[in-house]
Order: sequence, then structure tokens, then C-alpha cells
Amino acid sequence: MLEISNDINTRNDFSEITDFVIDRALELLKADYGCIAILDNNGEFLHFDELRARRGFDLRKSIESKYRESRTLRLPDHPDITDLLNDGRTMKLEDSRQSPIARYLFAHVIRGKSALIAPLTSKDKVLGIISLVWVNENARFSDYDVQLLNGISNQIAIALEKDRLAAEVIRLKRELNDVRSGERIIGSSVRIRHAIEMALSVADSNTTVLIQGESGTGKELIAGLIQFNSRRSSRPFIKINCGAIPPSLLETELFGHERGAFTDARSRRIGRFEEANGGTLFLDEIGEMSLAAQVSLLRVLQDGEFTRVGGNEVIKSDVRVIAATNKDLEKEIETGQFRRDLFYRLNVYPIILPPLRDRSDDIDQLVAFFSEQFQQKSGKRVQGISDRAIHMLKTYPWPGNVRELENCLERAIIVAAGRMITETDLPETIRLHSSPDQLSSFELSIPLKLEDVEKIMINKTLLYTHGDKAKAARLLGIGRKTLYRKLEELK
Repeated sequence: MLEISNDINTRNDFSEITDFVIDRALELLKADYGCIAILDNNGEFLHFDELRARRGFDLRKSIESKYRESRTLRLPDHPDITDLLNDGRTMKLEDSRQSPIARYLFAHVIRGKSALIAPLTSKDKVLGIISLVWVNENARFSDYDVQLLNGISNQIAIALEKDRLAAEVIRLKRELNDVRSGERIIGSSVRIRHAIEMALSVADSNTTVLIQGESGTGKELIAGLIQFNSRRSSRPFIKINCGAIPPSLLETELFGHERGAFTDARSRRIGRFEEANGGTLFLDEIGEMSLAAQVSLLRVLQDGEFTRVGGNEVIKSDVRVIAATNKDLEKEIETGQFRRDLFYRLNVYPIILPPLRDRSDDIDQLVAFFSEQFQQKSGKRVQGISDRAIHMLKTYPWPGNVRELENCLERAIIVAAGRMITETDLPETIRLHSSPDQLSSFELSIPLKLEDVEKIMINKTLLYTHGDKAKAARLLGIGRKTLYRKLEELK
């Protein structure tokens, strides 16, 4: 440890320090490979540097590219890692099956059979982690091994605390891949988290995925999440909207055509399946696909081969298919618009995305995200959104889902006269849906007991004031304590 400490003190570049320390750790503990990951200042992202291997260990042959390269994990998508960081202790993973967190880490974060993961802690604050991994053996770790790695992690944490800005190089290395990973999926409700977990679980396989959900729920984002976390992440990711292409041209678009296959086919053209070879093909709005194209797609999914339109050559294709639809395909089958055998081929691993009206608790996060995004885009600054406006957004049914909310907030920021988005900045459709006039009158059926009238009046007034009991008491002409007493009696 003294040797490592002295060497750190003679080096100025943070990347050089971490490379040296990891190399020494691999040598001392006889691990196969290791890396460090740095937590961003907001504690939301964990930025992994590229892996470093011990001498004689071939990373390329043993570890998929997506685990070898620098990458970023968004911690809300990986709660087990958040738990690991919050625990603040070195974790001994002697078997990938020893616990749920071990299974999760070896499935989604690291590749191997055993690992030691130590936090980088300075002044009781976790700055990141260092991981050492054994690929081909279930290692058994002694107390000395743990103490040694703790000492090494402390040295890295000291260097990191001294030169926090230099550590940003790890984040900068990730910018290109962050663009490829697409926009973040915002939300913490149970149903959207479940969809994300399902996407991450299937990502590293070649299984066909069918994403179902209404328009604007984020089907393309989920497809991008699967691709970015798959072993095909460095290969082509081709997207095609089946509903945007005329049925007569869709087969040509997917499978290509030979010269002379039809009028104006003056040269051979390769299709999307050939372009995506080795990668992933995302077929959006697959419910719009013609029956003829469905037959050809079924053949590719079954046999991995197809022929170009107007040709006889059988072409092999290694393509993972992710399909998405906003239609009920089982109803489409009943009406003869979709093939049952193709549905079963696609529906191997279904992921269902909830509509925004079923996850209104996520609207606060979505509003914050889109507001920041559009402020940067427009150069206009707003400080927040009024309680009345956020209530309107939460009670609106959102037929266009997240896409409609995104457009709504872009407009609101543009038209906002002050530093706060208010209800007057929202589109008319949302204002009319939540209009107080709709709540200020109601019908009573006679005969009705006086206590029932009182109960209806109190409930309607609380609805009108959005739960504000002090305001409701003033409107009802009674004291606040009297209102609380009556509410207790009504229970």
C-alpha cells in the first residue's frame, strides 16, 4: 500500500493514476479484469471507464464489447446498484447465484463468476466504485483481500477528491454513447419501472420483443434501451415505421428488390433486413403491415432467410427484430387483418407500456425534464409551474400520452409571460377539461336527507379547491376546525 500511495503522489493525471492502481490491484489480487466507475455530482449517473485486464487475459475473447467500453448507468433504472452504493461496504460476490443482487449485477453490469466491489469513499461520501472480476472461477475472498481492496479504493478516493474535475474525463468519454442510447425514460411509477426492468432483462439475448402501448407512450425509447444494452449495441440499429410506407412498397423497403422487378426498378436495392445484418431492426406500427409482407416477415423470423422482390437468391440474415404496435393485435387477428402465426412469433417477449393517464404520479418528473429541455432550446428561463397548472396536467386524460405532454410544455414555456408556468399558459383543451365552471354546479335528487346534502357539498367544494381544506372552509362559511370535525363525522 505504501508503494501505491507513493506512486499516486508522483502522478498528476487522474486517468494515469486509476490505470496504475487498477493494474496493481489486478496483480496483487490475481483478478482477470477491473475498472472504476465515477458517480456524477447529482448522484444520478454512474460513469464506467473502459476495462483494464491483467497481463495475459484477452478481454476481447472473454467479454462482450458493451461491457468492455466506457458506459453510463442511470441509477434510477438500476435500484440494486443504488442499494450497493448506499450500503457503503465492500461487497464479496463469490458466486453469481449467491443472492438477488449478485444475479442482477452479473446479468446487467459485469461479466464473470465472482467479483469484489468496493466503494470509493471520501468524508463519508461515496464518489464511485472499483470492481475486480474473476471470469472463469468462483473465487473465495479472505479478510486480507477485502482489506487490501479497501486500502486501494481509499487511495483512489483521495486522488479523486483532490482532482474532481480531472475525473470528468470518464463522463466525457461517454458523450458519444449517450447520444446513441437515446433520450432517457422518465418516471418512477411501478408500471413504467416494470417495463424498463423487462427491457433490461431481455436486452442481452436475441429474443424477439413485441412492445405494446398507445401512441406517444415511449415504445421507440424502450426499443432503443434494449438495443443500447444488448450485445448488438455497436451494430446497425435500423428503424422503420410500417404505417408510414404504402403497402405496395413495404416489402421492397424491408427485403429490397432486383433490377427489373417492377417499373422504375433500374438497379438492385438492398432492403432494411440486409442493412441491419448483425444488428437490430425496429418495426414500429407493425399492425399496419400488409398480409403479403407479413408472410415474408414470418419466413425471416422462422428461418432467418428471405429473397429480394423479383429475385430467386435466398439471403441469410442475422437480425434481431423488435416490433411495436398501438393496436390490439388479437382483435386484428379476429378480423383477419393480422396473421395468428406471425403474432405468436412476435409475441415471444411482450412488453406493455402504460398510458400516461395511468401513471399521473410521473407527471412531476416529466414536467421537470421537459421544462429544462425546452428552456435550453428556447433560451427562456422559467422557475417552475403553479400548483393549479400541475393539478390540471395530472387530471387531464392525455390521449396523446407523453408526446402530447411534451408538446404542451414546449408551448407553455414559449407563451409564459412570467417566470412561472400558470394555467393560462396551458392549451385550451386542458383548461376546458379542468374548468372550475364544470365543478361549481351539480344536481341533487329529491328527496335527500340534510346530512347527505351536507356531505355532497363538502366533497364537491374540496374537489373545487383541489383538496385545500382552508379554502374549502372559507367557501362553505364555516371554520376550519368545524370542517375537520364534519369530515371525521362523514367517515
